[in-house]
Amino acid sequence: MTAALASLSNLDTPIPLLALARSGYPERQAELPPVEDYSFLVAVNQAFPLVEHAQQRRGDLGATVHVFRERSTGEFAVLYQHDDGLHTVKESAGSTLLDQLNQLAGPRRAALRRPRGASSSAPAIALLRGLPRKPATRVSVLEHDALPEVLAAALPGVEHSRSSLGPLIDQHLLIDAATGSAVLATLIWDRAQHRTRTEIAESGRRRLWDELVSLCQEWNAHGRRIPEHWQPTATAAGALR
Repeated sequence: MTAALASLSNLDTPIPLLALARSGYPERQAELPPVEDYSFLVAVNQAFPLVEHAQQRRGDLGATVHVFRERSTGEFAVLYQHDDGLHTVKESAGSTLLDQLNQLAGPRRAALRRPRGASSSAPAIALLRGLPRKPATRVSVLEHDALPEVLAAALPGVEHSRSSLGPLIDQHLLIDAATGSAVLATLIWDRAQHRTRTEIAESGRRRLWDELVSLCQEWNAHGRRIPEHWQPTATAAGALR
């Protein structure tokens, strides 16, 4: 399995990225770049457009697995973020991907910030679309005209953008650049069930979707008005109906 699996990565039809974690190359301890940081993954996408990435939580290993592969050469690196803090890597022969990623991250692992005024929505959506999607609780505020005011009051610093994939599918992207976190919510109108289904993909340490669900519940409980304690002053906001 191992030799065949390793050689397959150089074929015209490469195997799925996560399957490379089962290759027979030796695993060694290594210093890893901040792959848990969404903003770093955006930087990787921008700096190395031919490098593809996938990640998966492996409870059996006690680790989160990140796989990076260069499309044109087939070289790959499998990064294991172990819960005990001892991180490891498995690389194809001659691969320099880990070195390139660490170089991009910088010697001090400083948080990467995009230039002021620049937009990272396109690469962010591309990255999040590559992550597993899971069903999620419907958040009605996403479909309400008051959404910008609610986000500004309850989640300051979180950027939001919306796009349509057709008459029945909308996507909402929420980004918190300060923590390197993002969530992509896909809203799909289910004709058979006559309701909207919600699926999300998340990255980064901040659970933006859970926060959005909680604030939506609070917003609804206050009659769809901005609660006074969300405001920087004691003056309550007017109705947002």
